Order: sequence, then C-alpha cells, then structure tokens
Amino acid sequence: MKKKILIYLLLIIFCTVFSVAIIMGLYTKKAINEVLNNYEEFVLMGLEEKVSIFYNFIYLFELDMRKISQKALVSIGKEIENKDIKELTDGYLIELKNKYNISDIYLINSDGVIFKTSDKSDLGLNIFFVGAEFKNKLLKVFGTGNMFFERVDPAAQTGRFKLFSYYGPKGKDYLIETSINLDEYMKKRYQLKCCDNIVYDFFSKKRKKLNYIISLDIYYRSRGKIWSIINRGKYSLKSDEFFEKLKKNRILTIRTGDKVELWKKINIKEGEFHWAAGKYINAVFDFSSIYRYKRKIIIFSIIISLVVFILFYMIALNIVETSFLRRLLLIKSMIKKIANGDYKTKIEIRDEDELSEISQNINKMAGDIDRVMSQLKNNNKILEKKVLERTKELEYKNRSLVKLSKKLDQMARTDFLTGLSNRRAALRKIQDEKIRYKRARKPFVLVLIDIDDFKDVNDTYGHDVGDEVLKRFSILFEASVREQDFVSRWGGEEFLILLPDTDIKGGEILSEKIRKRIADIKIQIGDKTYYSLTITLGLSVYDDTDKTIEQLLKEVDLALYKGKKEGKNRSVVFNREDFDNI
Repeated sequence: MKKKILIYLLLIIFCTVFSVAIIMGLYTKKAINEVLNNYEEFVLMGLEEKVSIFYNFIYLFELDMRKISQKALVSIGKEIENKDIKELTDGYLIELKNKYNISDIYLINSDGVIFKTSDKSDLGLNIFFVGAEFKNKLLKVFGTGNMFFERVDPAAQTGRFKLFSYYGPKGKDYLIETSINLDEYMKKRYQLKCCDNIVYDFFSKKRKKLNYIISLDIYYRSRGKIWSIINRGKYSLKSDEFFEKLKKNRILTIRTGDKVELWKKINIKEGEFHWAAGKYINAVFDFSSIYRYKRKIIIFSIIISLVVFILFYMIALNIVETSFLRRLLLIKSMIKKIANGDYKTKIEIRDEDELSEISQNINKMAGDIDRVMSQLKNNNKILEKKVLERTKELEYKNRSLVKLSKKLDQMARTDFLTGLSNRRAALRKIQDEKIRYKRARKPFVLVLIDIDDFKDVNDTYGHDVGDEVLKRFSILFEASVREQDFVSRWGGEEFLILLPDTDIKGGEILSEKIRKRIADIKIQIGDKTYYSLTITLGLSVYDDTDKTIEQLLKEVDLALYKGKKEGKNRSVVFNREDFDNI
C-alpha cells in the first residue's frame, strides 16, 4: 500500500510540477507578447500623432507659399504674354524665378509636355502621366486665366518637399507652372536650424528615446514612389502589391527571428489627387533581449520542475506525513498565483530543506518577472510624459508662428517709408469698394496724385531730403481727407486716394482743396527751407458695374497724364470723350 501510495504520489507530483511549468511558460510567453504588442501599438500611436502635428506645420507654411506662388504666376504671365514663347531663353526664365523668389518655372503645352523650363532635368517631361484626374484638372485651366495649387509634396525625382502651382493665362495655349522648394522657402524666412528641426529632424530624436527600436521611418506616397520624410532622397523598394495590401489592413507585421517590422497606414486627410494616396509609419523592433529572457524563464521552469521531481522522489520514501502534503499544496497554490500574474506573492517556507530552496527560487523568478513588468510600465509612463511635453511645446510654437504670420501680413500691406498702405493693400480696398457698390449702389472716386518735378528734389538736395518730402506729403494727404477716406502710396512719388460714397463733383472739390494746400506750403527740413512743390491729380469715378478695376485705374492714370501734359499743378477729371483709346 505504501508503495502504491508512493507511486500515486510520485505520479501526481510529476504531473503537477510539469503542468505548472508548462502553464507558467505559456502564460509568461502570452503575457510578454501582450506587453510587447501594446508597446508596439503605443509607439505607432505616438508616431502617428507626431506625423499629424508635422503636417499641421507644413499646412501653415503651405498657405504662405500659395500666396507667393499666386503673385509670381500672375506677374510672370504679364511679363511673357507679349513675348514669343519659343524665343524665351533659359537665362531669362532663371532671372524670372529669382525675381519672384520661386524655385523653378515650367512652360507646358496642351499635350502636357514641358517645352521651356529653368530646370533642364525636366525638359520634355510629360506631366499628364500622373493620371487622368490630374490631366483633366490641367486641361480645364488652359486659357481661362485660372490657377490651382497642389499640396506640398515630395518631388518625384528628388523626394524633396515642393509646392507646384499652375496658371493658364487667358487666351493662351500654354500653362505656366511654378515650384517652391520648402527647404529654400524656410531658409529665406527662418533660421536654417529651424528648417532642419521642423522638416527633417522632427522625428530623429524619437528613436533615441524608445527602447528596442532599430530603425524608424515615415514614408509619403507621391507619383509612384514611397518617399522617406526622415531620410532625404530615400524611398521604399516595397512592391505596389504590398502597399495595396497595407491600405486594406492598415497594419502589417513582418517577423524575422526576434526582429519585428511594422508598417502602418496613417489616417490623415489626403491631398487633392489620387497619387497623394498615403502616409506610412515603418518601425523595426529588436526584442531579442526580451525573448532571450522569456526562453530562460521557460528553461528555468523546466529545470525547477526536474529538481522538484528528483527531490520529492528522494524524500517520498520517508515522508508521508501531513506536513509534507501541506507544504506541497502550499507550493502548488503559490505557483498558480504566480502563473495568474500575482508576482508579488511570496512562498513562506523557512525550513532548511529542499522545499524551502525551491520556494526561494520561485520567489526569485517571480521577483525577476515583476521587475521586468514594472520596468516596461515605467518606460510606457516616461514615453507618455515625453509625448505630452513635446505636444505642449509644439502648441506653443504653433501659436508663435500664427503671431508671426499676422505680423508679416501687416508688413506686406504697409509702405515701409511713409507708413501708408501700399499698392497691394490699396488694390484690395478698391476691390472691397467695388463689391460694396454692387450691393449699395454708392459710387466712389479714385484720385491719383503725382508730385511735380520730384526728380529735381532728389537731384538737387539728395535722396534723404526726397524721402523726407514723401513723408511730409503723406502726413498732409492724410490730414486733408475725411476719416473714411483711404490714402496709400501707389509707388515712387505717386499716391492714391480712395473716396467712398463720393461722386465725381465731390472728388473734384476735395482734389482742388488738396492741390491748393500743397501749393501754399514751403517744405522746411531742419534749419533749411526748400522751394514749394506742386502736385498734379487725376480723377475718375466708379459708378458702372460694367467697368473693371483695371479700366478705372487706367482712367485716373490717363487723367493724370493729361494734367502733366497741360502744364502740371492741376486736377483733371477723366472724360471719355477726351481719350480715343480707352
């Protein structure tokens, strides 16, 4: 009976110990894999958030780049509209691009072929190859006077970020395309360090702060290639089938030994065309150290099981007392708790025997697992804190950029010498008055003023005196008009005054008042008094919706020219009968 009980006891011990060892191994494997999966997901989520923040930065720069492109396209169109397109030289196009602060200029025929460009590497390129939707967009712009802009996008040849813009001059059979390199744009307006930090180094420090990361990259799909944002000029060699599969699954995992490569498609609002169809995160993890520890745990569990089996076999012949079974059940109970994730439970067996040694080893193993799990949790908390800090820092920088943008916009609408609004602001104001006229039918008058013989002032007294005269006249003009009137410097010694809610008679009265006041004033600067100056004024009224802003400006210019021709120092109202070619 004793032998039979001993055999049953040995079988029970053997089965129990090895079952617990297997359960611990499987549970340990499952627990570690779950933690690693959560870690991988957390890293991808953090990177996806950074990509979203990065594209918000790019969007801010893109808005200003569009303004530069729009102005450059219109100006270039005017400069070449009366020229023979086929005779334009590369040097002339290079001069134009430098003049308007853009990276390159392209002229595209109706077949989509670039036939003139400041970038010889793109000469002869057919841009219709991008796709049918893109081609239709371009065809709708030809000859219409309209334009459209792409999103800031890596160029197909280099992978560098560029903004491409297109303009179809009215009545012409070609398109004007411009590009602005984001690097060049930011280096001109901000420090080089700022450019590198925002555009390229934005993600580089992330890898250093993450454990187990071998490589980290952000990819952007553009014109048939998958370009790296972090590593300039690098693109992925993965097949189109791979990325088609990735678009469906959103996350793909490639496991090679202890290394894990993850690809994830990012959900960010796409660009205007189908070829701007994806942004992807690629992260490669090396979990070999963790997997080695996991294998050690399994091997150690097996070793512990063998040791327990041998020890019990040796002592089973003499130990059948209740205390043996009690301690064995205690060990079994504690091992189950550890297998269920309770690593802080300790087996309290203080006798000087083998069971006590086994309990100490199990306690050590549980402590080691608990430290690993605690370290992983602490790493996750540190990563969360770093992401939060970086997010706050980026929000602060974003607010600073908004303030800077408003300041730059104000500077762009103000004449630096006189402090008056400049031509750009004046044109916007005239356009607003035109819209108001269509709604309220209240006419407005434009007065174009030119200082007579102003060149003599510069030649006789120097440009410093000339500048001071312009400032004095600016003050006089503003003091001579109503509060609702708008005074601007049109260019050189020319000033433009907009008189809202005014007919031509009221404009003529005010113009004469300004002219006589100027003629009666002697210019005094310091202790010197200079001769009196006179002004010539040209007037025209906007009281017809069929009249364009360009026609109105031409009318005041012709009236001013007539006043100059008739002897200067006078106000001339535009009369259509006096001009044959209006």
